[in-house]
Amino acid sequence: MRKFKIVSTTAFDAALKARHVRDEHDFLESRFFDEHDEVFAKVVRYLDSEGELKPEADLMLAEKGRPP
Repeated sequence: MRKFKIVSTTAFDAALKARHVRDEHDFLESRFFDEHDEVFAKVVRYLDSEGELKPEADLMLAEKGRPP
């Protein structure tokens, strides 16, 4: 399984601009695919203790290399 790391908004936006082909969205996670139909970026959202969506989210990019 591919590993992801949290990155800055600038790094995330640059990766989307360079590689984004399509995306899929669920309630707590959005996945961004490249030209090889591989997920290279994700946005992960979280719920608070009352089940409400928190305003912050993690912007994540796949670590270098192919998944095993």
